[in-house]
Amino acid sequence: MQKACVTTDGLNATQLMEFDACTRCGECLKWCPVYDVISRGIFIPDGFNSSKETEYTPRDKIHEWKQFMNTGYGLRARLFSPKKIPESVIQEFSDRLYHCAACGICGTVCPAGINLTGLWDSLRTNLVNRGNGPLRSQKFFTEVVPKYGNPYKAEQKDRLSWLPDDINVSESAEIAYFVGCTVAYKAPMHAVSVVRILQEFNIPFTMLGEDELCCCADLISIGQRDTENIARDFARKNIEALKEKGVKKVLFSCPGCYHVSMTEWPRYYGEELPFECVHISQFISELLDGEAEWKNQIDKIATYHDPCHLGRYMGIYEEPRSAIKRLPGIKFVEMERNREFQRCCGAGGNALKEGVSDLTRTIAKVRIGDAKDVDADILVTSCPCCFLTLSDNNGNGHISVEDLTTLCARSLGLI
Repeated sequence: MQKACVTTDGLNATQLMEFDACTRCGECLKWCPVYDVISRGIFIPDGFNSSKETEYTPRDKIHEWKQFMNTGYGLRARLFSPKKIPESVIQEFSDRLYHCAACGICGTVCPAGINLTGLWDSLRTNLVNRGNGPLRSQKFFTEVVPKYGNPYKAEQKDRLSWLPDDINVSESAEIAYFVGCTVAYKAPMHAVSVVRILQEFNIPFTMLGEDELCCCADLISIGQRDTENIARDFARKNIEALKEKGVKKVLFSCPGCYHVSMTEWPRYYGEELPFECVHISQFISELLDGEAEWKNQIDKIATYHDPCHLGRYMGIYEEPRSAIKRLPGIKFVEMERNREFQRCCGAGGNALKEGVSDLTRTIAKVRIGDAKDVDADILVTSCPCCFLTLSDNNGNGHISVEDLTTLCARSLGLI
């Protein structure tokens, strides 16, 4: 007897009902950054069939998986046995599912209230277990991360190579700075800015240094949250190392690290975390509520790009804007798409950037255009992945892409 070709593995009861909850209204089509660039013809996926361009939309992905489920578990399947689904059809679906930044805008605008980010996450896990995911260009994560402790093949001994000699790092402290792989190895000025600000405000802090391990956000994003227990083991080691230092509050530069610490670490640890997790934009905004001795006037028009993992995922919108507006000489303007309706930078953490780099570049250029449309001189963000992606695709550079913490440190005369 033919077995169902797909399973319900990784999908909970609510998610199974959500496949039926989709009314196919098409609201998500108006907002999805991937469908936007495909429908406009400025990005063409490999093997693309223009008559089927909506297959890349959230709506059609839900409908196609629902058809898979009906084929395997519907009334006809129960009466006469499931029909076989060609493996090529399932693989093509999987590839389209990974043409997604998991930015969350589809779930935000869904009138039916479907938690689409959770659904994509579970489907990717399901397809990984089935052998269809992730994309070939993303598979290196499971090889590199456990071997090096980061996705960049960098040495652990170099995690603090950016640290200025005059910065005092305590062996133990109530506040810890979790630097993150991308900041440590690809955007070190962000880290320099953080520690300069902490020292300027006389805040004792500690770091894990060589003992800090990847948060595994990229592994989780591509459906490999439980593959070989890599993410779980790294999370427990990070938590225990922070606990040993007497930490009560952990500061994160990367929204991906911050999101994982808030949502995944407690699950991996098996209990409530022994410390509070705070994104650096929240911490700096609170610091600047007091008196700050500004040294440099900026005198520029600035706008703010909400990182998906900080905004839509974690609901942090106002603190970064509050910090920007306090900077001397800044005139702040909003892009048309902001806060929960923001347009993704295209990186998808690093998952989409590694998986379909041309798609990331195309989406990033559209976001740069959003900033140009409001005549901004500076496009500020508070995510190292957004910063690098937008900087790399800034074209003629008429707009300066800036990290929030670095901009604050420069205004304070610290860098």
